[in-house]
Amino acid sequence: MGDVLPWIVGVLAALVAGLQLALWWRMRRAVGRRLEGLPAGRRLYYFHSPRCGPCRGVTPVVARLAAERGDVELVDVSAEPETARRFGVLATPAFVLVEGGRVVQVLVGAQSERRLRALLGA
Repeated sequence: MGDVLPWIVGVLAALVAGLQLALWWRMRRAVGRRLEGLPAGRRLYYFHSPRCGPCRGVTPVVARLAAERGDVELVDVSAEPETARRFGVLATPAFVLVEGGRVVQVLVGAQSERRLRALLGA
């Protein structure tokens, strides 16, 4: 049994990594997609969930950015699942940068305030 356990752990780790890669790849395919009915200009959408561990650390930072800027929007995927589907969001935390109604960048996972400000051109 001692020889089998490392293999089981390795296979499980590979499956988790593969799933994360697949989610990332599918969300990245949204780049270039046109979304109708969005405000003109550049806008960052932050998709989060109350049950998401990494979101708990990032949400206060994004909320602060949203309070000081008018181009950041927080979207709770548990309260607005149709919005998440429309943007193609499959995992949280996720950031979708939209310019002129077109998705220009997708970031999955926790991001630093510095990175978000750079993304917004601040």
